Amino acid sequence: MKYIKPCKSLFLAIDVILVSLLVNIIILVIGNFINTYAIIVFFKVFLIIFNLYQIYYLLKCITLKYYYDDYNFYIIAFRGLKKVIIPFNEMDMYQKSEGMINGVKLSGYGKNKFAFGIFFVENIGTTNMYCTSTENVIYIKVKDMIYAISPESVQEIEDKLKDLSIPFEHWPYKKNKRINLGKDKYFMIPFIIVTIIILAMTIVPFIFYWKDMLPAKMPLSFDANFNPIVYGTAKGFAFKQMMYGAYNMIILFCMYYVSYFYSKYSKKLAYKYMYVSLIISFVFFIMQIRILQLFST
Repeated sequence: MKYIKPCKSLFLAIDVILVSLLVNIIILVIGNFINTYAIIVFFKVFLIIFNLYQIYYLLKCITLKYYYDDYNFYIIAFRGLKKVIIPFNEMDMYQKSEGMINGVKLSGYGKNKFAFGIFFVENIGTTNMYCTSTENVIYIKVKDMIYAISPESVQEIEDKLKDLSIPFEHWPYKKNKRINLGKDKYFMIPFIIVTIIILAMTIVPFIFYWKDMLPAKMPLSFDANFNPIVYGTAKGFAFKQMMYGAYNMIILFCMYYVSYFYSKYSKKLAYKYMYVSLIISFVFFIMQIRILQLFST
């Protein structure tokens, strides 16, 4: 197996580290002026997810390697935990580009100096980018997938592709059709789970109120340490929880339509936005359960 070194680039690592530091500092500073439990919890959840996202792309960049043998081209990261295998006999054609990526970043990092993630590239299509540099990028079309790499030795890759009679051609870009999300189980399962959570979040407090399982005086808001700061009636508590359910329903519909829009670029992007709604509704539901456990009779 022959190793092909990716182009050297510190821009991605520096960019990820600086953005991470800036966002963490901003959130921590804002958090010092906020004394609301719900917002503090969301800040904590956001920082955990955000930092994991940043670490993922930082390590992906640092550990990225290219290999090829007689049959396949390999894109490997995380010491083999992340591996993309592209069979040579499935490659249709390839293209090259230099300089800034002319397109839209759908998810991931970069554009001007590097590109990692999923990008919509003008006249190319939706592309899986594994480029530590944009100085010399090779786009490889494999059936319905497009991959982009940035090897130091572009000539060596080109010679290999030419030896295998893989043509250098500009393929016509065809706009993808939006997938039918209603028939996609990977989308519908989280959608159904979120819907159930929101319905439970809305109905359960009213069941507690209807069965007189709530005290006459209920906390309506909490400080950062989960100490009640505002009290109201049991009915007022039930209505406030219903409003939280309504807010989550609005978020769910927004994420659904964003997923529908991005589905023409990538199914994975459609899934990600639905999981955003799942996480938000789950956090609200856990907070509600905690309140009911502590204050219901």
